[in-house]
Amino acid sequence: MKAVKIIGKVIRIILTIVLLVIFVFVIAQRVSKGKIDLLGYQAYTVVTGSMTPKIEVGDIIVIEKVDPASLKKGDVVTYEGSKGDLKGLVLTHRIVDIKKDEKDNKYHFITKGDANDTEDPEITEDNIRGKMIYKSVVFSFVSKLMLRPGFFYGLFVVISIYFIYQVLSMILSKDDDDDEEEGDRKKSK
Repeated sequence: MKAVKIIGKVIRIILTIVLLVIFVFVIAQRVSKGKIDLLGYQAYTVVTGSMTPKIEVGDIIVIEKVDPASLKKGDVVTYEGSKGDLKGLVLTHRIVDIKKDEKDNKYHFITKGDANDTEDPEITEDNIRGKMIYKSVVFSFVSKLMLRPGFFYGLFVVISIYFIYQVLSMILSKDDDDDEEEGDRKKSK
């Protein structure tokens, strides 16, 4: 019986830590505007329909930092725009053309949103933040809910209460375990 309690406690602690890491990572990403990565990975929330139907508004995508030489036509990349209306914006679009410039010895890319009629201005490998490797269905669903007014704050409150509950239950169950051990020692005397 004690083994089951210990295993349950370990699983609960691991799940709490995983949820906490994900929660902190998502908040850090929002605050830093996508400039923080975790082991070379970054998460972004899609805010426009330029890549529909593959990527919808509110979807959460995960990108991985990659060597620009490994990118090929058809890859979906996240980059920072450097010209015109896109200057300073972070976009996720598909590569439609690649060339290596002999003058600056850098790769140059032309990208385009799947739902857009025109190509984006040319960018260099310096603009690329990473290649999209994953679209999270679960987190995308939660992200879309968070776009509704008040839901984000409600979710934040619920998660905060959950973490407080977990911490308190760990502290209180430790006290209960100490009481049990003390009682066991008294019985054995």
